Amino acid sequence: MTPGAVGGVVFNVSVMVLCLMAAAYPVYRVVALWFDRAISTAEAVIYVTLLVFLIAGIMATLGSPLGYVLIAALIVSCVGVPVLNHLADQVSLRRMEDQDITEFRMTLVHQPGNKYAHERLARIYWRRQQYDDALAHVEAVLKQEPQEPTFRLLKERLETDRRRAITKAKVCPKCFVENPPDAAACLECGFAFMDPGDLVRMLLGDTGQQALRWAGLSFGLLGLILLLVGVAVAAAGLLFLFGIVCLMLYLYARLSAR
Repeated sequence: MTPGAVGGVVFNVSVMVLCLMAAAYPVYRVVALWFDRAISTAEAVIYVTLLVFLIAGIMATLGSPLGYVLIAALIVSCVGVPVLNHLADQVSLRRMEDQDITEFRMTLVHQPGNKYAHERLARIYWRRQQYDDALAHVEAVLKQEPQEPTFRLLKERLETDRRRAITKAKVCPKCFVENPPDAAACLECGFAFMDPGDLVRMLLGDTGQQALRWAGLSFGLLGLILLLVGVAVAAAGLLFLFGIVCLMLYLYARLSAR
């Protein structure tokens, strides 16, 4: 074996070791989140499957342009770990809020006029966009103290947010004017609304998410099989990449819906 060939083998082995090391932490976090019930079994399987597909695809195409594209895709998948950590934080916060709801409800059974309990419950329901439940606690206090400044302000903000949620109005971040939900720019100041995330979430409902999941798994598996057996490599690479993109979009849609 020539020195050049030995160098190529060492380089390929080094790349694979680095790819496996890069994928190890995301897999660990996914499994940990699944044990903590922060993500569903389907979501955990999809994420791990995505990483396995990438590793297998890199092994099958290492040294080719497609192989480098898959390495880049693996890096992008690993960068998504902070999103998983954020999801875990959100789940932990919701659990603490659930405990607060139980405790403050018990408090109100014995102390119906406890303003702190009403305010805490109102703010929890507000964050969860349960506006009617939040307003019920605010109005319970205002019924006894109509001029209470904190709860009067809280009621105004809740009613505004509830109206916006019902009308789907877009609020301009520049002049704070409400605009129709389909407005491309603010009708008052002309500020352009650009939120790709809204467009993706609009297009990817429950049916779209299921279609993406099964399309990603099917095309990814088919492309991977063709890559491994060396049949129609170019077409196999396109199928494989299409499957990876579908799975990434599916995970984005699932996380965005949290």
